[in-house]
Amino acid sequence: MICYGPNLLRISAALGRRWISTVSVRDAKTRALIDKIIRVDHAGEFGADRIYAGQLAVLKKSSVGPLIQEMWDEEKHHRETFEKLMAERRVRPTVLLPLWNLAGFALGAGTALLGKEAAMACTVAVEDVIGDHYNNQIRELMKDDPEQHKELLEIVKKFRDDEMHHHDIGLEYDAEKSGDDDDDDRDGDNLGNESGDDDDGDGDNLGNESGDDDDGDGDNLRNESGDDDDGSGDGGDDDGD
Repeated sequence: MICYGPNLLRISAALGRRWISTVSVRDAKTRALIDKIIRVDHAGEFGADRIYAGQLAVLKKSSVGPLIQEMWDEEKHHRETFEKLMAERRVRPTVLLPLWNLAGFALGAGTALLGKEAAMACTVAVEDVIGDHYNNQIRELMKDDPEQHKELLEIVKKFRDDEMHHHDIGLEYDAEKSGDDDDDDRDGDNLGNESGDDDDGDGDNLGNESGDDDDGDGDNLRNESGDDDDGSGDGGDDDGD
């Protein structure tokens, strides 16, 4: 009579260890994914918080001051939400936070000093990057386990929509006009009349480049070799030789 008891026990134990190992690896990968998303999103929202703080410091009393305050309040909520998630899951913040603090405020204040259009252009650029970033995270979470990540997906989707709303506000408030100068010569390059008035009428906006076209030959170089007093066309040979 063949006894299968010990063999079955050994096989069952091996399969059990393999299953536990597989589950452990999957759990580790999932945790690493969630921790990365929370850490990165917190850093991004922290930076956005500081950008709006810098903008408001300069433009608080301007026509866009209340609008910047509104967007800043939403960014504060985003940052606080991720700070709560970090505490719950014991996720370490990025070591670059001090840099984001200084760089974010400097970027916000610096663009605001250039005017409200430049500030809004900054908003459009930043929110466009953040929106794409959130979309990539949504795809990652959906691929891993949408049911398990349902709560985080809702947060990321909501914040993505908020950021894109900020993006659209920036466009609405003339962000695309940022950087325009007076186009005095109407050539479309926004550089004014770059080198002077088009005095010679040749369309190059360079004035009469080398002098008056006194000899009438169209080269704008005066009478190159002297006065053609004798009318011979040699530019200065009075004796006609």
